[in-house]
Amino acid sequence: SVQLTFPDRFLRAGESYFNADATWIIFQGIERPQAVEGQPAPEPDRFYAMYVAKLVRDDAGRINGLDTITRISPPGSANTCGWFSHDGRHVIYGSTIGAPSNESPSGFQVKSRQYVWQFPKEMEIVEQAIFDAAKPDHVIADAPLTPIFARGAYDAECSLTRDGRFVLHTQVRDGSEPADGDLYIFDRTTKTQLPIVTADGYDGGPFFSPDQKWICYRSDRKGDNLLQLYVAELITEKLRPSG
Repeated sequence: SVQLTFPDRFLRAGESYFNADATWIIFQGIERPQAVEGQPAPEPDRFYAMYVAKLVRDDAGRINGLDTITRISPPGSANTCGWFSHDGRHVIYGSTIGAPSNESPSGFQVKSRQYVWQFPKEMEIVEQAIFDAAKPDHVIADAPLTPIFARGAYDAECSLTRDGRFVLHTQVRDGSEPADGDLYIFDRTTKTQLPIVTADGYDGGPFFSPDQKWICYRSDRKGDNLLQLYVAELITEKLRPSG
């Protein structure tokens, strides 16, 4: 394995995914604040920001680092789980766009660990055009964020089918405490939501299989804050390509 992020720049980094041709990754991270001589050390951001970075390879094609690390999420926002779209120009991820409030369900925490996974109610799945078609290696860091849909509760942890039509994601039940996440598929053509996993307990981080017949996801089905991996076959109507 090859380490790609280091403590001199990122206090935390994770949830990283390739684009279609494995030339870029998208990931969430908290940067280490840069100290200014003669001033108190600044506090790190409370929430994860979203980043993209170009993969560096050696002469044999092996990945050995990152270049052009660029933050793409707005200042002060909370962000999670990015995914590259099929067209190579857009990304989708969960973002609060602005600063999240404190009026959110309690977060996910493993036993006594300090890390808590929050579920901001302002979190929506957004789309962002970060690459210029005329300059494929140029990242548009301040590109506007457009919500794919708006529901007023936590919607995040998303991935796409290859044609970009179907969004597989986690949706926290309104009023659930602690937060109870279910899995949905949003059809961008018909603008409809299909619930596919609604069992009690947090279900999240879902992905389609390459043939779009199966999904995998993580689950706290037992309610003990210990996540397990699940796979499930889709038995609903076959996902149709766009057009």
